Amino acid sequence: MTPDLKEPPTLEQALAACEHLGGEQASLVSRFLHTLRQPPADQQPPLGLRPLVFALEERRDEVFAAIDRHAACSLDVPDRWRQELQLLEVVIELLHRPGR
Repeated sequence: MTPDLKEPPTLEQALAACEHLGGEQASLVSRFLHTLRQPPADQQPPLGLRPLVFALEERRDEVFAAIDRHAACSLDVPDRWRQELQLLEVVIELLHRPGR
């Protein structure tokens, strides 16, 4: 049940789109996207800290499973969950891009 996404936006396009959201959500998403900027090539993550993309993929799987459980029980799936799943898919795609 992955959302049908076209070509994911660039990080710059995503940041620009955040400015149009307004309010607290825009600030949260914008700060999150700023954390995705690539660190210098010689900088490694701290020992014992898994890469961000792994944490995001795990969260995506959790949200997807929750959506599946709700759908299997004929319950309405909250729009917030679908929106989070879509955002996670876009961010994960950005992190997997070559040159990132």
